[in-house]
Amino acid sequence: AGATLEMALESVIAQDSDCEWEAVVVNDGSADNTYDVCQAYAARDDRIKIFTQANRGTGAALNEAAHHATGEFLVQLGADDLLDSAYMRKTNALIKTHPTYDVYASNALRLYESGETSPCLKGGFFKKKREITFEDLIWSNKIYGTAAIRRTLFWRVGGFQAGFYNEDYDLWLRLLIEGAQACFQPEYLAFYRVTQGQKTENTIKVRRGDIAILQSLLKTRKLSEKQRILIKLSCKQLQLKIVLKKMLGKR
Repeated sequence: AGATLEMALESVIAQDSDCEWEAVVVNDGSADNTYDVCQAYAARDDRIKIFTQANRGTGAALNEAAHHATGEFLVQLGADDLLDSAYMRKTNALIKTHPTYDVYASNALRLYESGETSPCLKGGFFKKKREITFEDLIWSNKIYGTAAIRRTLFWRVGGFQAGFYNEDYDLWLRLLIEGAQACFQPEYLAFYRVTQGQKTENTIKVRRGDIAILQSLLKTRKLSEKQRILIKLSCKQLQLKIVLKKMLGKR
């Protein structure tokens, strides 16, 4: 991630807030200049901490970072993500005005190489501040990855699980099953840099990953019968979308 990590870290350093923060960077067996970029930033700012491990995948790398984190809240920031300069200030304001929630989410913008942008989360659902429930998430992932999570709750559910294509969706669902409450604000407080070859580019794999996550949830005893029915309906809907994609020759 050497090509994008620098901008990701710059977006953290450039926050227009006096919030205390630390950036825990895990170099997950990168074969490029990622480690050199990490070292340069750690030397420049002692709030940036670097850890290196053999490649174990996204979920394992994020869990390793969380093990070293000391703050009350965790925010996952991929090397292809950027935080808006107001992210910390506005998220902190949301936490102070709504202190009973456990997950604080916002919208984000897809940032294309041309410089154009488009919302990551589209539709009327995302036009106003609201609570996001477990039932809302059954139909699709409605929480962008840079949401702030209470660290104690993150570990209560065991952090990220390995083996899923879109591990953050699995995390949000497990958090809400455990009774976490999620608050959404409609402002665009992060950017997802769209480049060729990203794993989210293959929507069929993403939907298959969602099906695997939803089916795994059926094993828990904490679901109501209504929730089980909704999960099965969502899986069927996702399977239909995959069939249609294949018929149209799309990924």
